[in-house]
Amino acid sequence: MHAIFKADDTDAVLLIDAINAFNALNRGAALHNIRVLCPVIAAYAINTYRQPARLFITGGKEIVSAEGTTQGDPLAMGSVLSTSGPDFGYFPNDKKCWIIAKPAKEENVRDVFKGTSINVTVQGQKHLGAVLGSREYLVSP
Repeated sequence: MHAIFKADDTDAVLLIDAINAFNALNRGAALHNIRVLCPVIAAYAINTYRQPARLFITGGKEIVSAEGTTQGDPLAMGSVLSTSGPDFGYFPNDKKCWIIAKPAKEENVRDVFKGTSINVTVQGQKHLGAVLGSREYLVSP
């Protein structure tokens, strides 16, 4: 993501959060739909999600995750569409969505997203546990 954000042809990066996205997906239905609608990634999805994931908890305990997706999985983040997402059970939570713009593009980005609840910044935000944005945001306490 850092390389994408720093590229000259990138004006901004949109980080989208969904309402309970990682727990709401029905894996069986998703795997069926992927086989039909997007067979090129079906093998990856099947290998990743056909069996429940074993999640280990401190103290030697374990729980099994049989629904939803794994946070950070690139496949889980691929269908981020506010307009057609709800038809597929994906509900963006725009109050927790951020667009990180390059300073020279901030005014244009704010204009494009005017009237939405999407947050706009030129500083930065956390992205999957790392910081994306300005160097100042990275080193700030």
